[in-house]
Amino acid sequence: MSTLNKKTNILIFNDAISCAASFGIGTYVSILREIFENTPYNLYIITRRDIEECTRSYNDNCYFIDYPSGDNDDSIIKMLSLYIDNFGESICVLNFYSQFELTKAIKQINPDIKVIGIIHYLSWVWQTNGNEMIFKEKISSGRLQDKNKDIVAAFDDEKDKIHLLDRVVALSDDSFSILKSTYQVDSNKLAIIPNGLNDKYLSLCKEDIKRDLLVNEHEKIILFVGRIDAMKGVDMLVLAFNKVLQAVDNCRLVIVGEGNFSLVSPFINGAASKITFTGSIPRVQVEKWYQIADIGILPTLSEECSFVGIEMMMHGLSVISTNGRGVRNMFEDMENSLTVDCQNGRMIFEQELCEAIIKLLNDKSLSAMLGEKARKYYLDNYKLKLMKQRYLSLLEEIKE
Repeated sequence: MSTLNKKTNILIFNDAISCAASFGIGTYVSILREIFENTPYNLYIITRRDIEECTRSYNDNCYFIDYPSGDNDDSIIKMLSLYIDNFGESICVLNFYSQFELTKAIKQINPDIKVIGIIHYLSWVWQTNGNEMIFKEKISSGRLQDKNKDIVAAFDDEKDKIHLLDRVVALSDDSFSILKSTYQVDSNKLAIIPNGLNDKYLSLCKEDIKRDLLVNEHEKIILFVGRIDAMKGVDMLVLAFNKVLQAVDNCRLVIVGEGNFSLVSPFINGAASKITFTGSIPRVQVEKWYQIADIGILPTLSEECSFVGIEMMMHGLSVISTNGRGVRNMFEDMENSLTVDCQNGRMIFEQELCEAIIKLLNDKSLSAMLGEKARKYYLDNYKLKLMKQRYLSLLEEIKE
């Protein structure tokens, strides 16, 4: 029997105008809403927007409060304490570093309110391509060097904000480890809760879907889903695909998503007719590409817990992943993926990507084995019900 009573409020904070909102946090907030629906909590989604005044609404057992971007922390929390019944019986879930300092204002209203922070990203990742050794060197020996002052200042700011929280949720083993060791977060405050998704896999006729998408029925589909940027490794994927076509020509690279097209356009070369850029497309269309894909590619340099990686496993794709931080916690070479080295230079990364793609295109039994294991790995580790169980356990622990 749950120790949480029906007066407990779960306040999930979102930010519709932060540049970080494009990093899957909107999807995460939607999943949190699904997790806490039909549970003994009053659920609130609280979102910063580019609006003039606060708005309130209620729909599908969830309260929505939107507030103006210009409001300061104290006024935001005072407003919420007036709008939300039994505000003192609340647990706050913060998803952005810019929100972590709200903890101070929350504790001034009621020090017993518990605050959870979700670590969706760490700022130094973009400055080091996710290389922890470089990061640690810069913040230790490099503190007196001007060239490192930005990364040191960002780290110090993150660390201070994280230490305000009552609980810190890491999405990967790598983040748990560095939060404990380098950010010096007490292990009792830390929890690992990987992302989870409901099972949407359906076994449909590939030939029919290929006709619908105007794809040659004999072409093998190599699928990338996500933002087009350097951290996602898309430029290296396009370079590698040019080499793949020299060995295997009955294949097509499909890139689903928007981003910096100029990053990859110089590397397309003679492969233009063999690469499909879909741009941003409706979810139902993305699912069709998953249904017909032969290989799923996750060439990212660093990721906390990839929703795309989970979707690829869910659909039973043979996956090519990297040894980048976070990604290596989700995939194991020759178990649920072929793993390539992204940490020892661009030439090695490009060559290993090329070799892995060719290997899976030419080895049907290996591809089938990896796909079956990937599907099982999803069922055992990344179903939404597992994520829900972990969050409910965390809330039980917090309220004790």
